[in-house]
Amino acid sequence: EVKDILAYMRVIFQPNDMVSLARILNVPTRGVGAKSASTLIDYLNKNEADTIDTLVNANIVEGLRGKALKEIKNLGLILQQLSEQKNLSIYELMDLLIKRAGYIDYLQDGSISSEDRIENVQELLGVTRSYQNMDLETFLTDVALVSDLDSHNSTTDAVSLMTLHSAKGLEFDVVFMVGMEEGVFPHSRSFFEPEELEEERRLCYVGMTRARQELYMIHASSRLLYGNTQHNLPSRFIADIPEEIIDLPNGEQSRPHKPKFGLEDFPKEDFELPSLSEGDDVRHPLFGEGKVVSIDDSEATIYFKRVGQKVLNLQYAPIHKI
Repeated sequence: EVKDILAYMRVIFQPNDMVSLARILNVPTRGVGAKSASTLIDYLNKNEADTIDTLVNANIVEGLRGKALKEIKNLGLILQQLSEQKNLSIYELMDLLIKRAGYIDYLQDGSISSEDRIENVQELLGVTRSYQNMDLETFLTDVALVSDLDSHNSTTDAVSLMTLHSAKGLEFDVVFMVGMEEGVFPHSRSFFEPEELEEERRLCYVGMTRARQELYMIHASSRLLYGNTQHNLPSRFIADIPEEIIDLPNGEQSRPHKPKFGLEDFPKEDFELPSLSEGDDVRHPLFGEGKVVSIDDSEATIYFKRVGQKVLNLQYAPIHKI
């Protein structure tokens, strides 16, 4: 998904980038099959035609017809309009691109990974805020330099950067676990769902047991996440570690206390069961605004704009009707 968005940005900046164009022709899915894509790109290469003008006037390409022809024209119009937005910042341009292309709707396919993929796009969008005073060429150049890490030789003397999931089965003398903060690890979407919280705890244990000799668990006092500065409490998982095996950093007198954010920390009497009906608009302090899909006794299925569909127990979850 990150590569998809960057491919769009490269075509806006350099329309004759055929590799990037081939990637986005049918992303999101718009009915442009491999044959139509090949026909279009062959035409552009043979005639050295202007890419965006050709997309807008795709009827001049022999062999394109039906839905593919219509959608290629629509894509051309989107790229043409975005390429004319000279006064937008990188953040504003990418945000407009994601909306015009309908990319978030494309990712919301109901799969288990859809929320993570949407968060990846949101994080990429957040990163662009640091390029507010730079042009598109500078942004794409910087991204290209970062992408060179994909060819890194893992046999050299260097730090290995990986996710906790990909670290399973591996061991290292020294391990650094970063982002040990409430809302990051454990993730905010697990706060009111005990099974998800326990899965996060098991994943944390996997990370800790990758270390043969030394383990460093690090939390930031503030971090830029999804384009916003957050001040998160240290992860509850740090507070669960036995005191006798912890070496505190210089200047710290005691380890962090376990934060009160879990389902078990909200007694039923603290919340009145809200009176909700299907179709009601609601707000959740972590998940944002959403709409009630269905209600079954004290459980409500709610679709949140930011994180997708959740099933929440109304006796615990602090839901407020808008």
